[in-house]
Amino acid sequence: MHLAAIRGTAPLAVRAAEILDVDAELRERWKELLANLAPYPMGADPRAKALTGGALADDVWAAGYLGEINGQNNPEDVWLTPVFPFEDWTLETRDAATAAIVQKTLDLAPRHAAVLGGAGLNTAIRTPIAAARAGRGKELPQVLERYYAAFAPLPNGMSLFEGPTAASVEHLGLLTTTLQESLLQSVSPRPGEPEVIRVFPAWPPEWDASFRLLARGGFLVSSEVKKGRVQFVEIESRLGEECRLRNPWGRTCVVSEMNGGGRELAGELLRFQTAAGTRYRCICKE
Repeated sequence: MHLAAIRGTAPLAVRAAEILDVDAELRERWKELLANLAPYPMGADPRAKALTGGALADDVWAAGYLGEINGQNNPEDVWLTPVFPFEDWTLETRDAATAAIVQKTLDLAPRHAAVLGGAGLNTAIRTPIAAARAGRGKELPQVLERYYAAFAPLPNGMSLFEGPTAASVEHLGLLTTTLQESLLQSVSPRPGEPEVIRVFPAWPPEWDASFRLLARGGFLVSSEVKKGRVQFVEIESRLGEECRLRNPWGRTCVVSEMNGGGRELAGELLRFQTAAGTRYRCICKE
């Protein structure tokens, strides 16, 4: 968790200092720290606390090193903190080796298995968000069903899961975040880099849906999927930033201003400059 926190926040400090043109000396020290930061412990390392304690965990992240975390059961599946909340890996990272580690870590993480199995649910478990960040849409129906069964909300929507004197909304935040990350993600390949918008990145293909949600970079994004096919992507620019959209069709698209002319864009990543207050519509060229 500590290594993920440094990797997820120090680049943001560097980028903020660059934008504000301050802390030039500190910037270089932060960059040096990142360049020399220890790698994540792996299950194959005999010094580490492996995920399962056996060979299955050899090629996935370990919780930490023995001696520091002996006896801890890691109730929040700390193995997955590089995915959420610190975003050291996202679907935009495009690194096959790390992606394999992420997917296998989710397969083996005991608290995530508890979520999918419906046993031992706890509001502190954030693995459903990590699963959405990893594009595992097939698990979303099960996650929603398990949480619905596990929590007995009060009329105001709160839960007494942690006791009669501990009214909580934590589960509501977790589930709404999971839903949003399943419908829309706007994440960077690496912390501090420009974000890429991706629609329906972890949505069950058999579910039709539409949404209108805010994305990073000052964009309001609307989209719809029917029978597993994205119908359109509409983007309202609020700040006039460049838009980077992961092509949901894999084919040439037409990007047009609402009530204006359009132009064709091709490739996996669609990039176009926007003007503040202008709406754009992206559709697949038939």
